[in-house]
Amino acid sequence: TDFSHPAAKRKLIWDLSQALPLIEKFKRQITQSGQRKLIEKFERRIRAAFHEKTEELTCGIIHNDGNDHNIIVSPPSLKSSSFGQMRIKGLIDFGDMIYSYKLADLAVVCAYAMLNKQNPLQAACCITAGYHSRIPLRENELAVLYDLIQLRLMMSVCISAHQKKLNPENQYLSISEDSIWALLGDMRDISPDFIHYSLRSACGLPPCPRTAAVVDWLTSQKREIGPLTRPDLRKTERT
Repeated sequence: TDFSHPAAKRKLIWDLSQALPLIEKFKRQITQSGQRKLIEKFERRIRAAFHEKTEELTCGIIHNDGNDHNIIVSPPSLKSSSFGQMRIKGLIDFGDMIYSYKLADLAVVCAYAMLNKQNPLQAACCITAGYHSRIPLRENELAVLYDLIQLRLMMSVCISAHQKKLNPENQYLSISEDSIWALLGDMRDISPDFIHYSLRSACGLPPCPRTAAVVDWLTSQKREIGPLTRPDLRKTERT
């Protein structure tokens, strides 16, 4: 955790800590107005409180590209051919390593894992729960995790639009674009609070971070709170 290297502190197009300036710069190169408006909608929501959410995030050197092409898994067990027997054994492709938010590694993996899933939120919750079991996530990290996931997806389509303009013949630049746009479209109608609470619940925490405070207040004020029904069911004879 104390590892450092001068080469890690560099400018990189895939640095999530610089996502908002990059999106602002490249979103205009998205040719379809509906897609561009979707990016702008998400951008406004995230920008409103992003600085406050990220100012206390821990930073360090991260891999920054944990997708299914860069993760090495063991072959299935000889006793079973099920995918559940596979284990992650290593990573390849360290070209995007950078000094940035440590939480970005989790956000990147979640973003890729959510693509082409019938229930993308469930995929993110499973990965977040596994991460939390090894590296416990703090309240402030869970509060901003969905923003980082969404920003990574937004960065991908904005960078793709920019690169396609520079090199329109390169089809590889659009390899994941359709899947990302489909996922962003699904996200449009889901409450960010619901996703935040789902990620918290996956980690074994109360879904709403204010639950304990509300319950404590209600308990301490129960004598001051009037009956919710008339007559008072606590005093009415049963029939």
